[in-house]
Amino acid sequence: MGMEAYFSILDDGPRRPVSDYMRLLTEAGYPCREQPDQYGHWVVFDGMESTLNFSVEDGAALFVTFDTYQGDPLDFLFAVERVFAEVGWSTSEEN
Repeated sequence: MGMEAYFSILDDGPRRPVSDYMRLLTEAGYPCREQPDQYGHWVVFDGMESTLNFSVEDGAALFVTFDTYQGDPLDFLFAVERVFAEVGWSTSEEN
């Protein structure tokens, strides 16, 4: 287990479905797929242990918990955060 990072859409940010963020992450070089369950919209990455858990309202992603794992490459962890920052989300970390 690593740490958790939290991404939240800014009040004036565009509302997008989870699939849009999956596309952006894949374009950044990190293919992923959605595994929704009764607790959320999980996104898992090919070859990585870290996951994203999206909170969705009316089809739009509003909040993400990024559960990171120490064994995943740092460039991957930074790339995920960068994707969200570039589309106007705020980010924070917690150990």
